[in-house]
Amino acid sequence: MPNTFKVILDNNIIISHLMTNRVNIIDDIIRLAIAKKIQIYISTPILNELKIALQYPKIKSRLLPNKAAKFMAWYKYDTQLITVTASLNTCRDPKDNKFLELAKTVMADYIITGDQDLLVLGSFGDTQIVRPSEFAKIESV
Repeated sequence: MPNTFKVILDNNIIISHLMTNRVNIIDDIIRLAIAKKIQIYISTPILNELKIALQYPKIKSRLLPNKAAKFMAWYKYDTQLITVTASLNTCRDPKDNKFLELAKTVMADYIITGDQDLLVLGSFGDTQIVRPSEFAKIESV
């Protein structure tokens, strides 16, 4: 797929997306993925973290059930599940290293996040770490 950007979504922006009826940048990112303009990568640790977080009572009570179910079906089957080969201790929050490890393994172009522990890095190797709004400007979604 020429000109296909490799993208990793942080779980915090996914969860925020699943708690609102508003159309937002994640909807645009999904459209880009369906159009094969970007490829979204996940790893088992990232997917497991998301599944666990979606069961927390504080989050579960605010989810839009149909939106969450539809998204998770798409996310599990239309993204690229990768076995991570890197092991890192780079991020100031060790729980966020799994995103950097995946980025290193797939040589990702972007990590899209709202997490300050990742954003403070700005980049990781050739991977740009950006907010959803920044990604929208960069990729003109």
